[in-house]
Amino acid sequence: MEGGAPQRMTTTTHDPHATTGALRLPAARPRRRTPDLRGIGEPARAAIDAGRIPSAVIGVSDAWGTLHLQALAGPEDAPLTSSVFYLASITKPVTALAVMQLVDESRLDLDAPLCRIIPELTGAGRERITMRHLLAHTSGLADGDLERLAKDRPGWDRQLEMILAQTPAWEPGSRYRYATDPFMLVGEAIARLTGMPYAEAVRRRILEPLGMKDTSFDPRPFRSRIVPVRGLPMQIGRAHV
Repeated sequence: MEGGAPQRMTTTTHDPHATTGALRLPAARPRRRTPDLRGIGEPARAAIDAGRIPSAVIGVSDAWGTLHLQALAGPEDAPLTSSVFYLASITKPVTALAVMQLVDESRLDLDAPLCRIIPELTGAGRERITMRHLLAHTSGLADGDLERLAKDRPGWDRQLEMILAQTPAWEPGSRYRYATDPFMLVGEAIARLTGMPYAEAVRRRILEPLGMKDTSFDPRPFRSRIVPVRGLPMQIGRAHV
């Protein structure tokens, strides 16, 4: 998204399944077993009818391709199987995959002080934060105020400054608290190790090799296909992305 909080992706369920590029997948695949998918949409349909979710698209895929696609409309939205959804914090495991690629390449140690990569992360206990702490939400760093982010819409550099200035609320690794803003440091570490902006590194190392052409940090090319996000303090829809 443009400006604002840590970058998050949008995606569609209609992604193909390529296996080339930076990701190394097993050469041999087991025999395909086709599951019984009858009724797979019934729980989602019940949740929509009960007003718990606005709409849904269900996709089931395996190593051979797509087994099932189903779009379920709600009172306000009627998505297609090609619709694009805001991934929000589902971006985190994708980012974690980029981290583990660097671990696999012996370019990153999960338990080494992150200040070896980001020297600004020092003082007040920050120098004891590791990548493992960030991925496990045990760094002691917290989220900023959502209303302030929505109002000020700080860019990447400004928000990175804000998270680097935080003092951990506890000894890193000693407690858990889910937070999004500390993942700015994860993205910054990826950028510095790969020599590419974080979003470009994820695109080139993960999204493109997997053929995920409709998954992106920049939703503008997909504006007409985006399903609005509902039920959050910040409305995110076609007019707001």
